[in-house]
Parts: sequence; structure tokens; C-alpha cells
Amino acid sequence: MSQENVEIVRASIATYNTDGLEASMSYLHPDVEWFTNPDAPDMGAFKGHDGIRELAAMLEEVLGEVRIQPDRFVEAGEDVVVLGRLFVTGTESGAATESRRAWLYTLRDGKIIRHMTFTNEDDALAAVAGTSEQDAHAV
Repeated sequence: MSQENVEIVRASIATYNTDGLEASMSYLHPDVEWFTNPDAPDMGAFKGHDGIRELAAMLEEVLGEVRIQPDRFVEAGEDVVVLGRLFVTGTESGAATESRRAWLYTLRDGKIIRHMTFTNEDDALAAVAGTSEQDAHAV
């Protein structure tokens, strides 16, 4: 199931990048919990598809384009850690930035049930509960 989970996460990111949020919602479990970057102001946890839409509306106020560039996928059972870069463009300023990020996706029944954002790759890998380095496999 782990490789299947990697492919689901890979497809969800690709769909989001090319077709937008609504198209990528098909990969999210109806009860998804979405935890944003803990360093971001006024952010936190968003629940369900409506919560994801609320988050997107908040972000659209300040960000024009948001794109994820995965560099590496690490599968660990029901969890997939994505190591990569986040590209964003300011709505008003048009300023573009690139930053390193890591994302932890947990899947249930072929859908993403939890998403967590990290600014540090080590923190994301450590968050994979009960997984040793030997158990996690880069894909």
C-alpha cells in the first residue's frame, strides 16, 4: 500500500499545481485535517473540505500563485513525507519567493486524511510516528 500512497500524494500535488484546489479535492478524505505551517500568522488546523476551502480563501487574499515542487517522496506505511520547495507569488506585489518545505501526508482508504506542513525536513521525518530511518524509504 505504501507505493500506492506515494502515487496518490504525487497525483494530488500534480493536480493541484496544474488544475487548482477544486480538482485536487478528490484526493482528500471528507474528514481531512490540514495543519498549516506553525510559523505562519493566523494559521492552524482546518478540517474537512469546507475547512480547506476556507484556508484557500484566506491564502488567496495575499498569495497569487502557490506551487509545490516535490524533490523527494519518503514512504512509511500510511504516511508519505514530501521534501521539496514551495513557490509563492504575492497578490499585490507580484514578488515571487521560493522556500524549502516538507509535508507529511497520512492516508486512509486511498485518501489523504491528514496533512502537516513543516519548515524543516528533519521535523517532518521525525513526525512519522513509530518509523525508524530503516523503515522509511525514499522514492
